[in-house]
Amino acid sequence: EIFTLHTLFPYTTLFRSPHSIIAVKDPIMGEVAGAFVQRENSELGRSLKGHQISDHIKAVLSHQSSPDWVWWLGEDGVHHEYPKTASGKIVSAV
Repeated sequence: EIFTLHTLFPYTTLFRSPHSIIAVKDPIMGEVAGAFVQRENSELGRSLKGHQISDHIKAVLSHQSSPDWVWWLGEDGVHHEYPKTASGKIVSAV
């Protein structure tokens, strides 16, 4: 069954760091969650791994709300700003 991912729920568990949750097309599930995250300038922020974000959301909410993809702004070829549409709004689906 193909479902539409509701991206509001993960926002509540990532409130401590600036972030953007998006829907990413997936050939099996239809859509999965992806997260663009801005690292906090602290020891913890610098050491945080993408799987830790996913694991935290799985523990607090559910597996389907957890991002399958985590991108750090300004790292590994990811732009330093959130992805935006031509009108300047943050992209909600890729």
